[in-house]
Amino acid sequence: MVGYFSLVAVLMTILNGILIPGGSILAQVAGVTLFQEGVLFGVRTGARLLLLSSALMVFFGSTPMSDIAAFLHRVGLPTQIVMALLLTLHFLDSLPTRVSKIFEAQQARGAPVRSSILSRALAFFSILSPLVLSSLVESIDRGMALELRGYHSGTRLYFPGDGIYGFSFLTVFFLILTLLAIMLPWLPI
Repeated sequence: MVGYFSLVAVLMTILNGILIPGGSILAQVAGVTLFQEGVLFGVRTGARLLLLSSALMVFFGSTPMSDIAAFLHRVGLPTQIVMALLLTLHFLDSLPTRVSKIFEAQQARGAPVRSSILSRALAFFSILSPLVLSSLVESIDRGMALELRGYHSGTRLYFPGDGIYGFSFLTVFFLILTLLAIMLPWLPI
C-alpha cells in the first residue's frame, strides 16, 4: 500500500507541476513545462496523503475491530450502527477467502480465470455472480440468526473488557502525531 500511495504521490507531484503555473520553470520537455509552485504543492499534498494513509493503515492494522466497536458503543453510538460496522468489516475480511474459493471452483470447471487479461475480463461475471449470491445468502442467514437471538432496537452489545478505559503509550503517541500532521500547515514556521 505504501508503494501504491508513493506512486500516486509522485504522479500527483508531476501533474501539479505541469498544471499549476507559478515560480520558476524546473524543466521543459517536448513542450510540457514543469513549474516550481506546482511541484511544491504536489509534494506537500502527496506527503499528507502518504502520512494519512500510513496512519490509517497503522491504526487499523494494530487495533482489533472489536476494540474500535466497543469504543464507539461506549461513547454512545447506536447499537445498530456498531453492529452494521462490525458485520460490514467481517464481510470485507472474509471477501478474499471467498474470491479465492470461487477462483478455484471456476478453475476446476475449466474456466480461464487466471490466464490473459481478456480471458479474465470474460470470466469476470462467472466469478462475480457466485460472490454476490453467496453474500446475499450469508446476509439473510445472519439476519435470521440475529433476529432469533433477540436482536432489536433496545439491545445492548457486550464486549469483553467493557469498563476498562485508558490509552496506551502508542495510542497517545499516534494521536499527537496525527494532531501535528493536521495542524502543521497552519503553524507559522
